[in-house]
Amino acid sequence: MIKTKSNFPFYSLLKNVLLIGVDYCAYVTSVVIAISVRKILPLLAPFLDFPVFSEAIYFVPEINIFMGITLLVFIWNSLYQKRRSFWEELLVLWKSIIVSALISYLFLFNFDEILPSMSRLLILFLFLSMMLIVPLYRLILKKILFTILFWRTPMLIVCKIDEIEKAQKIARIFLNDSYLGFVPVAFCIENYPSSEIVFDEVTLPVYKDKNQLPLNLTILVIGDVFTQDTKGFSQLYGKYRKIYIVPNKDIMGLSGSGVQYLFTERLFIMKLENQLNSYFARMTKFLMDRILGVLFILILSPLFIILMILIKIYSPGSVFYRQERVGKGGKTFKMWKFRSMYQNADQKLKDLLASDPELQEEWDTYFKLKKDPRITPIGNILRKYSLDEFPQLFNVLTGEMSLVGPRPFVRGEIEELNASLLPLYAQVKPGLTGLWQVSGRNEIDRLERMNIDVWYIQNWSPSLDLLILLNTPLAVMSARGAS
Repeated sequence: MIKTKSNFPFYSLLKNVLLIGVDYCAYVTSVVIAISVRKILPLLAPFLDFPVFSEAIYFVPEINIFMGITLLVFIWNSLYQKRRSFWEELLVLWKSIIVSALISYLFLFNFDEILPSMSRLLILFLFLSMMLIVPLYRLILKKILFTILFWRTPMLIVCKIDEIEKAQKIARIFLNDSYLGFVPVAFCIENYPSSEIVFDEVTLPVYKDKNQLPLNLTILVIGDVFTQDTKGFSQLYGKYRKIYIVPNKDIMGLSGSGVQYLFTERLFIMKLENQLNSYFARMTKFLMDRILGVLFILILSPLFIILMILIKIYSPGSVFYRQERVGKGGKTFKMWKFRSMYQNADQKLKDLLASDPELQEEWDTYFKLKKDPRITPIGNILRKYSLDEFPQLFNVLTGEMSLVGPRPFVRGEIEELNASLLPLYAQVKPGLTGLWQVSGRNEIDRLERMNIDVWYIQNWSPSLDLLILLNTPLAVMSARGAS
């Protein structure tokens, strides 16, 4: 049984006090950083005329007005009430800090008699520092609290006997997420033949009767376990404060959903919002592709030159390789890559697959070979760290691809796996990176990769793109699932 201490007296109050305390420490650290940066600015840019700067004003009690504004915005966005994963909370924190900065600037301009000498530039540095320091301090705090068994909310997973594999997968996700702090401690599975489940060296008890479940737990219900058992669900709902539900696999992703209550009619309506049809969201993606695409090309141009030289040294021929892929609207385009194979690689592949049925099966499953004799020595490095994909930045600038999107498929591949998804894929541009990139890359087969793409398309938003971009460098550098 996994140990937790969430039954500690006044647990919720103490948890929020600790979070507010660490946020205030992050604020003080950011003030010190902002002051230090402001002090060295005249030394870094002596040709600019900076006003006289006195740091004494930034240590008066009135300076805490900015932390007070930030605290209210944090409370408004449920940063002390609601648990989120690290990346989800990071976006909420950033949005909250930006809103706090805008409110603070309005305060300074309208009430400048309160803090007449406050540097607007320093306030900008303050909130920029907070965007890094606040998430970092929260991460450290939650890691420490999780280690001492405090930041652990015990969770019981309820599922059907034929959904055990899915339940274990979900339990594994929670066990590996110390930031979220939900820890599975037991399962409830009717008619299960054993009294415990063992997976990943973890042993959890199994309850077979919903009436005998322990109290003071958070309940996670998987699938439609209570669709035909409303009485059983009512019993759980009456006993427990929080119940989470994981819908069936065949229900489409609903990250853009919301619920509207018509209490006079005792009715609630679920709203599904397709961000692909949002002009603002599409414009945000367009600007993100163009601006970041140009920045990435400028920053990576020295690496481009080095890679081009190395490709030439290891194998004669063109530095680039162009492949035909399917883009938005079902139109084909030429996707650019650094060449990672020897010349005449396509013919070598046909001959190789024709002579080896096992390799043919591997190719049919993953559309790649783990040990591919066609790849040059430098090509192995290019593929391992996805460096061969960099030229697709030019496809992004020409509008044929996006920085983030579904995996680019070849003609006929979607039809082979699931032809009914063609209209869905036609709505979006393929991506240089995507959810598939940060979910295991080549460790997952083509069918699972398609399922990931479908989830991404149905749940797309600018925030999701930002999360994927933030996670991509780590996924690439770790070379997890690369081949």
